[in-house]
Amino acid sequence: MQGINIVRRPLTKTEINLLMEDIKLYPDLIYVKKSRLQGYTNAFVIEEDDCFVGVCGIYEVDDWVKLGPLVFLRKYHGKGYGKLLLTKIVSEYSNANLFISSTNIAVQKIISRLGFKEIAGYLSLPHKMIYFLIGHLYEHIHWKLISEFIRKLILMKRNSRKFYIKTV
Repeated sequence: MQGINIVRRPLTKTEINLLMEDIKLYPDLIYVKKSRLQGYTNAFVIEEDDCFVGVCGIYEVDDWVKLGPLVFLRKYHGKGYGKLLLTKIVSEYSNANLFISSTNIAVQKIISRLGFKEIAGYLSLPHKMIYFLIGHLYEHIHWKLISEFIRKLILMKRNSRKFYIKTV
């Protein structure tokens, strides 16, 4: 994989529009508001030969860092970009407590190999992360999210959501 670059920067309007189209096809990602993607001022972006591949949002909450959503353009799925990006992020945050959740089996395998520990469920998360997630849901809930959840629940096969942490 030559020409791979991982940088921290905001997403461009073109990148956001590409992601918004592809998100409709993701069974494992319900819906992300355009404004949420526009709010990533310091996200981890992966590029190949100066072409946008994907992004991982980062939320710093006191002594915790919440990773995700992790979103790649569909044509780059299954080619190792997720492993590269998550390895870089975990390396940069080696002195922080990390949290990520996913229904994507490939992502679950990657984060398990990176030393994350699966947590029994949502209520087993550290309180700071539970409060963050509740606030985040409240901030981002809207009819499009609900309708996409129902559409994907009916039309697409999704795996169960798993929660992972890595502590220092």
